[in-house]
Amino acid sequence: MLGKSGSPEAQEKFRRLQIQVLSDPTYSFLESKQVMVEHLCLVYLEYAEENDPSHFSSIKTAIKILTQHFSGQAVDSLDSRSFLFLQDKFVEHAEKE
Repeated sequence: MLGKSGSPEAQEKFRRLQIQVLSDPTYSFLESKQVMVEHLCLVYLEYAEENDPSHFSSIKTAIKILTQHFSGQAVDSLDSRSFLFLQDKFVEHAEKE
C-alpha cells in the first residue's frame, strides 16, 4: 500500500515505485504473486501517457478515484460489486464538475 492518497509518504513511495518499474525492464509485480490495484494503475498510466495522450487527463482522474477506494487490494479480489461501487463514484465525480 502506498499510503494515504496525496500524502507526502504516498507520493514518495509512488516515485520510488515508478523509478523501479521504469529502470528495471525485468521488474515484475507478479513476484509478489498478487497484482495490487495501485501497481496495475501505475503501469497503465505509463502506457496511457505514451499511447493515449488525448485521454490522459481523464484516465488520471479515473485512476485517482480507483486507487482512493481500492489501493492496497489485489486486482483479483475485485468483483462485480466493486465495479458497481466504482461506477457510482465516477458518476458522483462527474456530477461535481
